[in-house]
Amino acid sequence: MGSRDDQIDKMAATMKEWAAEMDKYEARLQKATDEQKAQVEAYLADLRKRYADAEEHMKKVRESSEAASRDMMEGFQRMADDFMAALTKARDRF
Repeated sequence: MGSRDDQIDKMAATMKEWAAEMDKYEARLQKATDEQKAQVEAYLADLRKRYADAEEHMKKVRESSEAASRDMMEGFQRMADDFMAALTKARDRF
């Protein structure tokens, strides 16, 4: 594992990718049928919640000590895995 700052930069880059993916679904929402809109909105709500949770977690990592941040970065990795699973589910659906 790299330095704490490197890991925080990696977390920020990951979240930037997530934001871009959510933007894609926002665009799909404009083209969706009424039935699809409800489903896409539900997926987006879930992704936004996960994003907000990860954003809060990253803030805590930034504020933590070097030693504590290592454990917290592992927690972020679990959050990233969960986000990607939810995103994959949305991709498979739409």
